Amino acid sequence: MAKQVIERHLVDTLPSAILSPLVITGLTDEEVEYVAAEAPEVTRQRNFLQGRKEMLEKGQEAFRLAMGGRG
Repeated sequence: MAKQVIERHLVDTLPSAILSPLVITGLTDEEVEYVAAEAPEVTRQRNFLQGRKEMLEKGQEAFRLAMGGRG
């Protein structure tokens, strides 16, 4: 009985509280950007790591070429 009451009052209302396509289409561009945005620190870290990855890949390629391997 308690489970049914919980489901009726909490779970049944979830679809209206969750971001559905209908809710998204009603948002402004600024609201969508806010919802989809990531923390600035995450963006900085991703950019840093992407730069490191590219640098390491270039170094790996240079090493292969120096060792007489193919690119």
